[in-house]
Amino acid sequence: MLMLTVFFVEVINLALNPEDLELDGLQSPELAIVGALMLFFVGLLAALVACIWRAHRWARIVYSALVMLSLIGELRNLPVALELPWGKLALYLLSLTLDSATLVLLFVPATNAWFQAMRAARLAR
Repeated sequence: MLMLTVFFVEVINLALNPEDLELDGLQSPELAIVGALMLFFVGLLAALVACIWRAHRWARIVYSALVMLSLIGELRNLPVALELPWGKLALYLLSLTLDSATLVLLFVPATNAWFQAMRAARLAR
C-alpha cells in the first residue's frame, strides 16, 4: 500500500503543478510520445508492484534500485526544493519520506519472512 501511496502523491504533485513537467516547447506529436512513455512507465511500475505482491524477490530488488535512484535525485535537488513554496515543499518532503520508508520496509525481517513464506507456498503447489 505504501508504494501505491507514493505513486498517488506523485500524481497529485503533477496535477497541482503541471508546469513541473516542463513541456512548454513541445508540439502535439511530441506530447503524444511523452504521454505514451509516461503510460508505459506507469504500466511497468504497476507490473512491478504486482510482482512484488506475488512475492517475487527479483521485483523487490528492481523496485528498490529504482527507489534508490529516485532518492539520489531527490536528495541532490534538496537545496533547490527548500526554496519552493510551502505546498510544493510539503509534497516533496512527503515523497522523500515515503520513498525512504518504502526502501526500508522492503527489507525488514517481517518482510523477508513474508517473501519466504509466499515462496514456500508457491513451491508447495
